[in-house]
Amino acid sequence: MRRTLFALAMLLAMSGVEARADDTARPELIAIQLAIRSHDETALATFAQRGLRVTDLGPSGPELVTLAARMGTPETLRLLHRMGGEVDREDAQGYTPLMRALEERRIDNALALKDLGARLDSVAEDGMSPAALAEIAGLSGFGEGPGRAAAPMPPDAANRLLLFASEFGDVEAVDQAIAQGAAADARAANGWSAVMLAALGGHAAIVERLARDIADPSRKARTAATEAGAMDAITAALVGEGGGDTGRVAATLRALQSSGVQGELTDDQRQRYRRIARNIGYDPRFIDAHFPGADPPRFLPVLEYDLPFGIASDGEGWREAQKVLRDTGLYRGAIDGTPGEETLAALLAYVAPLEKVLADRGEQAARRGTGGTREEKAGPGYGETVLIIGEVNGRLPVGYMRNKALDGFAGAFYYAYRFPGEDYVEAALIQTVDVTRVRRILRVPFLDRTLTVIREPDSTTLSIAETGTPSGPAPKEFHKLRIAQKNQPIQPSAAVP
Repeated sequence: MRRTLFALAMLLAMSGVEARADDTARPELIAIQLAIRSHDETALATFAQRGLRVTDLGPSGPELVTLAARMGTPETLRLLHRMGGEVDREDAQGYTPLMRALEERRIDNALALKDLGARLDSVAEDGMSPAALAEIAGLSGFGEGPGRAAAPMPPDAANRLLLFASEFGDVEAVDQAIAQGAAADARAANGWSAVMLAALGGHAAIVERLARDIADPSRKARTAATEAGAMDAITAALVGEGGGDTGRVAATLRALQSSGVQGELTDDQRQRYRRIARNIGYDPRFIDAHFPGADPPRFLPVLEYDLPFGIASDGEGWREAQKVLRDTGLYRGAIDGTPGEETLAALLAYVAPLEKVLADRGEQAARRGTGGTREEKAGPGYGETVLIIGEVNGRLPVGYMRNKALDGFAGAFYYAYRFPGEDYVEAALIQTVDVTRVRRILRVPFLDRTLTVIREPDSTTLSIAETGTPSGPAPKEFHKLRIAQKNQPIQPSAAVP
């Protein structure tokens, strides 16, 4: 099976930026963060050879070691150490990079930090130590610090341990967290409950254990979904794929039902879960067993786009956008309604997959609409329209379209999706390719403005500007982020589900 959503999430994260609000824009900092996330050891080695020190990069520079401990490789940690990175620098919660590596179960990075001389006797504000975190991960040899029950935990720390243990399937740690006062319906920063994290990992026993501590049926139901409703425990179980074991997924789905966390499914819910399971790649027999019911007629699915649009671009509008980015795991900053570099980088990561989606589905819609497939034409907005340059922004019917622009550009295509509704709102992708150059422009609605991503061969630029018209003056820009990266043309897939 394909880990569709997780692979996508990791791909998006590689374009993210974690600069703090008080940092001056530093291209080197952004480039190093991208190199850590993408495991580009060659790029990082170049900075080390130039003699660059992490302390030269502003307040976020020394935090790069912690980022590498969570998301990098042993070699990136060694390179950062050569650049002056402190392996024992504590973060705001008193965690060292070694402790963050153990928390993420990055055993390779934990061992590398230990080899670099990281302390083994640190104790964080919540009482956790390298030895305690290693014990949770099933490891030894990380010191003799206080164990999991070394000291009473504050409620926040107990909740944090509960969420961590639920995700990784440590029943003993779950019991300890609850004994320390953790709430069985505690939530992570992105809105995920412990039940959802346990379902993601395929830990049926923990789902049942958590459900026993929640007597109120309405509270049980609330723990099964994020507050925004974008994710639920059943979807999490399907996405997690039981760590590659379908039997664990089946056991988790049964536990969600038998424990009362998930009630009786409606027909619409069964259809939704059938679609999700089919897209991930589950066997049809598994789908029929857990979500019985006939599939609806095949249509191209609606564009999955949760960023707010059609609302004011004020502080409240930006807070709504930051919440969406937080819930997708792309943004970890404050929900303050103030767009900084981290918010813009998360927006860039969020819209990146839309380029491929528009190209794939626009191509499929064109083939269906023109009889290029064996399937019957289905749904509105299927078809191919030949346009001349200057008309590529013409109105389209609701749905997906592929439009080929012919007047002077070799290989110029316009893929678009018009959102349903009375107002004319669309997401559009323009790509021009010849033997020497690729240029791709993605435009999507955002708040009461337009978010544009322009990809050149060696750079990507995101801007947020007034919504203009093709024949009008250049729209006013409000926010802009540019990063150096290699871009390639998008080739639409041969077949799209």
